[in-house]
Amino acid sequence: MKTTITEAQEKPPTLPNISPLDLHAKPYLSIEESSILTGLSAWTIRHAYRKGQLRAAKIGGRVVIEKKDLVAFIEQSKEGVAKGEYPCITKRREKAVKS
Repeated sequence: MKTTITEAQEKPPTLPNISPLDLHAKPYLSIEESSILTGLSAWTIRHAYRKGQLRAAKIGGRVVIEKKDLVAFIEQSKEGVAKGEYPCITKRREKAVKS
């Protein structure tokens, strides 16, 4: 059976009526907006928040990320990769990498 890439998988996530330039002006971002701005998946942003690797506030049912904390997370990840550490890697993936 062939696996095909659907149209939804080919296109990066977008929010209606918001351009990436508008996101640069906002001091606080949602998970989806953070995903668009950084190019990371929303799953990666959410996973880092849940693991405590990315500082954020939960207000009501929404997770709000301050832009400086998003930058700090990316810088921390870059430093970890330079040292051979992978801060956002999952346990399952960690076993596969070690093999």
